[in-house]
Amino acid sequence: MVGHHRRFNPLVETTRRAIKQGKIGKLVAVSVLWVLLKPSDYFQIDWRRQPGGGPVLINLIHDIDNLRYIFGEIKRVYVETSSGVREFEVEDTASVSLRFSDGALGNMVVSDAVPSDWSYEATTGENPYYFRTNDNCTCFLVRRALWLFRNCEWCVTKTLNRRDGRDGNIRWSQSISM
Repeated sequence: MVGHHRRFNPLVETTRRAIKQGKIGKLVAVSVLWVLLKPSDYFQIDWRRQPGGGPVLINLIHDIDNLRYIFGEIKRVYVETSSGVREFEVEDTASVSLRFSDGALGNMVVSDAVPSDWSYEATTGENPYYFRTNDNCTCFLVRRALWLFRNCEWCVTKTLNRRDGRDGNIRWSQSISM
């Protein structure tokens, strides 16, 4: 049995509800980072150095489930993997491109070979074993603005009101206020 417990995290539930109710607009794209440095003693167990024991099936699978839960089914997937850091049989880094059934796009990068603040665990504080950060691991690019996963709020709240005064269109040449 595979357990996808993250679906029940309040951040995931709030994001899903905001999407389903149309509160944050139509999803255009999503970007996910899961990048943490696993210590070398983690790999003393044989299966963690073999196919199936890498960060795609151990860690990223949960982020993929979250995206499917929030946005619906994935229509197409393209993946590139590398084992260039540890040179084990299993990947230590992967890049994933997604197309959802509704046409939205996604990209995901996972690596257990690089120190960073970008992971579900660090963003949510769900697991006390991991440090907590204010950095954001997932960005939802929606029609109205940018939705930050870390605290379920708009990154850009004034986007729809930003005008150039001539024809009322939003301009790319103007700074986005936070």
